[in-house]
Amino acid sequence: MDKSILRQIFLRSLFIQCVLNFDKMQNTGFATAMMPVIEKLFLPGEEQKKALLRHFEQFNTQPYVASIIMGMIAAKEEEYASSGDTKDTKDTKDTKILDDIHRLKEQTARAFAALGDMFFWGTWRPFISLLGVVIVYSGIILKKPWLIGTGIAGFLIVYNLIPLMVRWYGLRLGYEKQEGAIEVILKAKPVIQRIIWWIQGIGLTILACFGMFISSSMLATLGGQGNLISYLLSGAVVLWVAVILRRTSISKIAILIILISAVQAYVFK
Repeated sequence: MDKSILRQIFLRSLFIQCVLNFDKMQNTGFATAMMPVIEKLFLPGEEQKKALLRHFEQFNTQPYVASIIMGMIAAKEEEYASSGDTKDTKDTKDTKILDDIHRLKEQTARAFAALGDMFFWGTWRPFISLLGVVIVYSGIILKKPWLIGTGIAGFLIVYNLIPLMVRWYGLRLGYEKQEGAIEVILKAKPVIQRIIWWIQGIGLTILACFGMFISSSMLATLGGQGNLISYLLSGAVVLWVAVILRRTSISKIAILIILISAVQAYVFK
């Protein structure tokens, strides 16, 4: 398939949630992204209509990984369009396409959604948000407007960088590997989970240092004395203990309560 078609699918995939609805979720966005493929492979009129209607079924997944599924379905559409079936077998062919596409979309949408939500919503967005807040707050404390702007711009650029890469390379992976893309994702899952663990650990450490910095500033304002370095180090230790506790399935809320209690007990003892 022409790379220009893949580029069109990629650009359209950015708007997959623009017509999000309670009935069929992202179906309109998915169908819109598949339009370049349909227009290229099928004749105008009834063929394009049937091909488009195939993609108006219920569909919902993590939006950043949806392009992987789009790539697989685009390859399937191309395969069926070039299969050379005669007009007499057209109805049978359409039924097979519908069954295969429905099965593939249903199986991958849920599995990819779980992994995508865990990484992007549960890890990457909170981590980059935390970094942005720390930089902006530092700019406020140090009275440096450029640092505030850097924090805001850095958040927008760095956060969107990974999703854009996943969207584009995921689309190519799905198109080139088809069902093999599922095996690639499954093999990469342990690595992704390990990356998630480290990002969360680093984020918690930054949060601890940031919290201890704020606490030490409050203590200084109240006339207390203390070593800032010791506060930062103790905060890091507290957060890494929290990371260890998380591995025993203690809820994040409980950990946050433990953390705040430990910090306040140490700073304001």
